[in-house]
Amino acid sequence: MYGSYSTTPALIATNEPRREGNSGVLGNAKESWGMYILTVPCKCITIKAIAYHVVNVVFSFLAFVLVCGGLLLGVALVPMCCFGMVLLRAMCYVVHFLATMDVYLHNWILPAEEHIHLSFNFSQRREHIEGHRISPTISQFSRQAMLAMFYFAILKLPLGIVASVSSLAIFIVSVVFLAAAFVPHGSCFVTINHKCVDQHLIGPLQYFGRNGPGQDDDKISILIAGVIMLYVASLLLHLTARLTTNATRYFCCEYFATYNNVNLSVHPTYRAL
Repeated sequence: MYGSYSTTPALIATNEPRREGNSGVLGNAKESWGMYILTVPCKCITIKAIAYHVVNVVFSFLAFVLVCGGLLLGVALVPMCCFGMVLLRAMCYVVHFLATMDVYLHNWILPAEEHIHLSFNFSQRREHIEGHRISPTISQFSRQAMLAMFYFAILKLPLGIVASVSSLAIFIVSVVFLAAAFVPHGSCFVTINHKCVDQHLIGPLQYFGRNGPGQDDDKISILIAGVIMLYVASLLLHLTARLTTNATRYFCCEYFATYNNVNLSVHPTYRAL
């Protein structure tokens, strides 16, 4: 009996590469634009976007204070036995931590196919993974670290104020308009120091119109204005969330692709002569 080895390649077939989503704004990429715009105020992702923008503003401010304070202190301490250089080196780790937190926020608001990888778990038989990850050079003195410091120290806070705060402000105004259309004239629900707070916001809107306060025509006009503003605010919440997450991807991350093909041992086959 003679033994022979199979000439069949012993590479395990890999999974198809994971492609980045192209949803345009937020949500399901397969949804039509018409249905998306029509239902945008009713989507759960809109409520999620409100929470995202609130957290993003707070995080932007904290990151600005940490990075700017650390950089200024590090530069000031450079003449003192190079303590400043040690602090500047530590700032790279601080920026890497801030980038990780920003990526968690990014992944929380975006669908799974657009998540940034934080770790890799390969099985024994696979696989091909591609996408974005936090640049590993952020924790070192490198161009990417300088870019991330610039992002957190100079760009992120103004971007958060312009994008997040403006979107939230328009959303609050739309809620006030809608409340003014349904709240009876002269009613008071919130009082501080025996002063009616809600009437300072809703009261002036109830005088809007030609027929005086509390008339049906006025309420319809206010309701229409509130609905229009709600749609505009919801779209802005989505658009600005996409803008801020794209900034995170650009300044803190890099594209990567990994391949893990496993060679299998092939047993010899025998045939009788």
